[in-house]
Amino acid sequence: MTRITASDIITKWTNDHPQAMAFFHSLNRHRIDWGLYCGSSAQLLTGNRKSKDIDIVIHNRDFWSVVSLVSRNACLYQEKDATVLCGDGIVLDFPRRSVCFWLDGQEVEIMATTTARHNGHEYRLAMSHFSAAHRLMFEVGEVQLYVANPLDTMILKSVLQRGPKLNKHDAEDIASLVKAYPVDASYVEKRIAEVQLQSRELDFLAMCGVEITAPVQNTPSYDILYAY
Repeated sequence: MTRITASDIITKWTNDHPQAMAFFHSLNRHRIDWGLYCGSSAQLLTGNRKSKDIDIVIHNRDFWSVVSLVSRNACLYQEKDATVLCGDGIVLDFPRRSVCFWLDGQEVEIMATTTARHNGHEYRLAMSHFSAAHRLMFEVGEVQLYVANPLDTMILKSVLQRGPKLNKHDAEDIASLVKAYPVDASYVEKRIAEVQLQSRELDFLAMCGVEITAPVQNTPSYDILYAY
């Protein structure tokens, strides 16, 4: 049986998304820090499932510069009171600042502000200078294809913890990502502190096979088959 490699997955994805690749090239020419994120990251880096849309994370400061590069019929969302239901029933205050449009038959969502709040605690999930410096980069012809560090997608999904009941795959995506891209100890320690994860999220990461040297991470008593 022929083994499918990461290079094969990326080659197929880029061949299937010529308009997206042209847009990525435009982002690079305008010196925008960006990275494929969430389900798009899981699809591109593991090939385990096909994402229904294209998720991109950017610096909040670059939002209007990016908006100037997209089609005029794009939809802008600046919702200060937006909320998100997590898989374990927690409701996060999750202000939304994003722009959505279509390329290659898929909706593209570019996310800027990504700070979630619950009971006075903030999860600072936005792209930072530190996370931007630790993106993955793939050379595809003349285009540099950036993917957010796999840990950043794992972190977001550990906060959201959504499963089949919400038609999501957070636990499975974390498990597949960490298997393909084991976390870097120096990055994980600093990024978790920057985002401000708590024991709830660290325990979920442990359940999915992400081992972090931290006194608050507990040994999970259940596994991803039983995740919400």
